[in-house]
Amino acid sequence: MVNILSNNLYSDLKGERTKEFHSLKEQINPINKPELNSTFQIQIVVVAISSVAQDLEKVETTIALKKAKLKNSKDVQEIDRLLAELEALEWLQSQIAVFSHRDNNEAVLGY
Repeated sequence: MVNILSNNLYSDLKGERTKEFHSLKEQINPINKPELNSTFQIQIVVVAISSVAQDLEKVETTIALKKAKLKNSKDVQEIDRLLAELEALEWLQSQIAVFSHRDNNEAVLGY
């Protein structure tokens, strides 16, 4: 059986999502019909995508909060700190998008 799952896509799953992922992964085996294993793999991809979407949402929320603080800030040091934090958060946001897109393609295409 060709395993089309990318370990990178699932490396950051936490809590219940991790349990769900491992439970589904354990059910994949060569004795099953290929259609059944394929169904498990699709379910695993959905769990991972949901987790990535939640992480991305958290980063976007944090960015919005920092931008609001920046608009209201009058202190130069605080403005510098907020700008640095925003730059880092926006970089993180782009990395989440890039890696989730890459890993989703790998999972679907079987790379």
